[in-house]
Amino acid sequence: DVAIKKLKEAGISGEVKNLLDFNIEPFAEGDFDAVILSHVLEHFEEKDLDKIIQILKQLCKKDGKIFIGVPKLEEGYIDGCLEHKIEFNADSFTKLLNKHFKKVHIGTVGHSYACMATNID
Repeated sequence: DVAIKKLKEAGISGEVKNLLDFNIEPFAEGDFDAVILSHVLEHFEEKDLDKIIQILKQLCKKDGKIFIGVPKLEEGYIDGCLEHKIEFNADSFTKLLNKHFKKVHIGTVGHSYACMATNID
């Protein structure tokens, strides 16, 4: 609802779909060498994170890379943002990614945690 409202306010027409309803067609499984998700996960419910990461893994080649960025809770970056449903600290972000990937590299970039994960189970 927020995305549709902001698009209309900007005078942009189009269709907004929820990532949870995403159908990978017209893409084939493993079509991408890399998948990037920057400042998106925090807008979903925690219960939906596993499904979202499975979609990313499905889109990415087995030897591909998945890059994920989220705001850092410790710096107060989320405070006051009503659109954020999840807050990540270093521990929660690391646990989420280690649950899905064997090779995970996590660092910080500005006010964000950044991750590069290899799409290998």
